[in-house]
Amino acid sequence: AFMVIGTAVSTIFAANIAKHYGRRKGFVLAQTISGLSCLAGALAIKYHSFSVLLCATFGFGAALSFIQQARFAAIESIEDKSLTPKILSILMLASIASGFIGPEIAFQFKNIFADTFMGSFIGLGIIQCIAMGLFTFFKDPSDIRDISEQPARNYLAILKSPPIFMAILASLTAYSIMSFITVSYTHLTLPT
Repeated sequence: AFMVIGTAVSTIFAANIAKHYGRRKGFVLAQTISGLSCLAGALAIKYHSFSVLLCATFGFGAALSFIQQARFAAIESIEDKSLTPKILSILMLASIASGFIGPEIAFQFKNIFADTFMGSFIGLGIIQCIAMGLFTFFKDPSDIRDISEQPARNYLAILKSPPIFMAILASLTAYSIMSFITVSYTHLTLPT
C-alpha cells in the first residue's frame, strides 16, 4: 500500500519535474530515488526496521510515478508517428517480461547475504544503476511544447470532477479486491 501511496503522492511532482526540467532528468531522478530505496530496503532487512522498509516502499512508488511516463516519452521521441503502435507494443511486452525477470532476480539474489532478501534489494539496486545509465542516453524531444489552450484547473477542482472520482473509486475497489485475493490465497492449502 505504501508503494501505491508513494505513486499517488508523487505523480504531480513527477509531471512537473518532467515539464520543467525534461523527461531525461526526471527518469534519472527516478532511478536515483529507486536506488536509494533499494539501499534503504537492504538496510531495513539488515537492521529489522519495518519503518525504514515502509519508507523504501514509498520511495519505489515515488520512482514509479516518473517511470509511468516512459510510454509518453517513447511516443514523443519517434520521428515516424506511424510506429507508435509498434513502440507501445514493445513497451507492453517489456513490462510483461519484467514481471517475470524482476521476481527471478529477487529469488536468485535473496540468499547472497546472511539476512534473507537483503540481496534481493541489492540485486534490484544493480538493475536501477543499469537503468540510470541507459536513461542518460535518452534525448528529450526539442519540439515539445504546452499545447493546452484551456486555463489550468486547480487540484481540488480536478478531484471533484466525476470522471476522476470514478477512476479513484474504481482503483480503490480493484486494489482492495487484489489485496483480498492475495491475502486469501496465502491461507489456502494446496493439495500435494
